[in-house]
Amino acid sequence: MRLPAFKHRPFGDAKPVKQARAAALTGKWTRMRRLHLMAHPYCARCGLAGDEVHHVLPRETHPHLKYVWSNLQTLCRQCHKEIHRDS
Repeated sequence: MRLPAFKHRPFGDAKPVKQARAAALTGKWTRMRRLHLMAHPYCARCGLAGDEVHHVLPRETHPHLKYVWSNLQTLCRQCHKEIHRDS
């Protein structure tokens, strides 16, 4: 079986949304998220393994609390979806 040839995008042709998302997940937030998941590995709502870090008070309305440890909560993916669906 022959695989199709991989077509490279020209440099700088990446989608702006992906670039913005990648920039948002680097540095301080990535480290803080990883440390929070290590310290609190289970979902605060249902007790299953957590894989999302949720801001209790939203970043949009409380940007000064973005990196405040007490404003973070570990949630599983399903509970995180439910919280954001309700709000």
